[in-house]
Amino acid sequence: MKYDGKFASRWRAKSPDALCAVLPKIDLIEGHRVSVICNDGRVYEGFGAVPCIVEDENGEETDAVRLDLDNGHFVILTESEIKSYKILDTAFTDDT
Repeated sequence: MKYDGKFASRWRAKSPDALCAVLPKIDLIEGHRVSVICNDGRVYEGFGAVPCIVEDENGEETDAVRLDLDNGHFVILTESEIKSYKILDTAFTDDT
């Protein structure tokens, strides 16, 4: 299955105990309502649902995230496709 230029037939959830030196954008997006601007100008708004690993056009595994869009569809974005993002949900504050 090819989806949006990426081969998604082998995507799987990333290990939650995987370590990296710098948190990738996709890990920061996970679990938040976000607005994402891609390098090619595409703009998406939705919920960063599932970090995953997909195959790129060269058959190499790369980090990605499934973004559940407000219209009920989803898009899979690789780390390299994301130019910038903005977290839209409000931060938790404890008023006690």
